Amino acid sequence: MKLMRRCIGSRGTVHELLAGRGTQETFSEKFRTPASRVHAFESGWLYQFRNTSIYRYAFDASDFQPWPDAEGQWISQQTVKPVDLTKIDDLFAEHANAQIDLRIVPSLWDLHDRAISGDWASASSE
Repeated sequence: MKLMRRCIGSRGTVHELLAGRGTQETFSEKFRTPASRVHAFESGWLYQFRNTSIYRYAFDASDFQPWPDAEGQWISQQTVKPVDLTKIDDLFAEHANAQIDLRIVPSLWDLHDRAISGDWASASSE
């Protein structure tokens, strides 16, 4: 089971713009990348990005079902406990290993506007 999250929001948030909103060709053209995902953060957050650790919690996928009120999100009706916990110290390496196009930009608004513009925003998830 693949869990994905889209975030288009305030500065300092890592944004994920998924190729699932249309075709890979459309995504590649709109974001000028061969990667299937783009993450971006504003340059003012570079120090924090370099010096932050995050934790990846893994759960048994059979405990979750799609949340009908929010596309691409999953919920559980019961308390779940992680089956694995991984500390990630090098966020740059993590992005490179996952072949994610990581962008450090002065402002997220250009990517935000591109993500919600035209036919792209109305494309259905595959």
